[in-house]
Amino acid sequence: MSVIENNGEVTLPSGLPAEPLFTKRQRQLAQLIVWALIFAGLLVVAKAIN
Repeated sequence: MSVIENNGEVTLPSGLPAEPLFTKRQRQLAQLIVWALIFAGLLVVAKAIN
């Protein structure tokens, strides 16, 4: 945790990170992988039913 000193007063920075944990492109790629896995799982279940 970082502490900021200003004129003898100690303040804590806001809880928001300076930059996001994952970029927009990384989130999109993760979503694509998750949806592909869900779709593949549904195909396996559908073939198992038949």
